Amino acid sequence: MGCSSRPPAEHFVQVLDRLHVPATWTLAHEAIRAPGSTFIACEFVVNSDCPSAHRFYLVNGDPAPAYPEAKAMLLEAGFVVAQELHPDCVAFGDPVLACELIATRGSDGLSVLISFPGVDREELGIAQADASIVELRAYPLPERRDP
Repeated sequence: MGCSSRPPAEHFVQVLDRLHVPATWTLAHEAIRAPGSTFIACEFVVNSDCPSAHRFYLVNGDPAPAYPEAKAMLLEAGFVVAQELHPDCVAFGDPVLACELIATRGSDGLSVLISFPGVDREELGIAQADASIVELRAYPLPERRDP
């Protein structure tokens, strides 16, 4: 299976469209990462997560309550949790990222990156002092190669 076998960016937009995002999350920005993208350009040969779809939500206050909400949302959508990084969302030496969740479903990956209030990791101009940013990122998983 070669690089051209990756789904188009629209596939990953649809992955995000099908999630039941908590009603308390407010969509602040969305972007596509693909060759020629104005968000973050990528090349299939170099970037295994190209193309990808990103949505950025604002959640009021502390990031900790967003983590179990995100996890439940992914499990409901049939994703399997592959990795949980600091699920308590307490500072672990990173002043930007509070916690992260990585999940898979078939050949799709989905990362949830939750920043501390007031931090705009991607410098999108959406940060608010009293809100955390939750980024949902849908992308292709690396291709499996048979031995």
